Amino acid sequence: MSKDNQINDTLRCYFFGVTTDDQNEESLRGLSGFAIPDLGIVYKNTFEGTLHQCQYNGLLTLLRFVNNNMKSFRGFEFEIFSDAAVVVYQLNHHKSLSRGLREPYNAVIGYKSKIPFKTSWIPRHENQAISGLLESPPFNPDIEIKFEDKRYSDIDRMGKGQIGQ
Repeated sequence: MSKDNQINDTLRCYFFGVTTDDQNEESLRGLSGFAIPDLGIVYKNTFEGTLHQCQYNGLLTLLRFVNNNMKSFRGFEFEIFSDAAVVVYQLNHHKSLSRGLREPYNAVIGYKSKIPFKTSWIPRHENQAISGLLESPPFNPDIEIKFEDKRYSDIDRMGKGQIGQ
């Protein structure tokens, strides 16, 4: 990264969300998270919500992490990839949303003014937040990143406020 803090480096990031219960239930158990392989960062957490809510939670957790470490990420732009086709499509085409997805969608859009990022769809086998992270080479970043943050140990639930903060 250059010393003049202009955006000239791109970090590839990945997010995911999966559910383990029947897709027709109102409240589902799931897992969501993100990875920044070039920095050796991976985060996963349980989540209760629909499949698309879990996927949005994975993206929002990534964006919150980047925002909270913005001093270290100054000068970077972010390419964010996921196999979450519906989420990526909604974000890229600003399509209508079901009531349960308006809040996380708006929270992601709110981060666009703070973080330079774009989202793209990739097949699941290329999503390094789910697979392939162990094959990444070790990397010793020369940036300081906060890991010990209470906000990451108690991720907010959808629909209970603070999801985009």
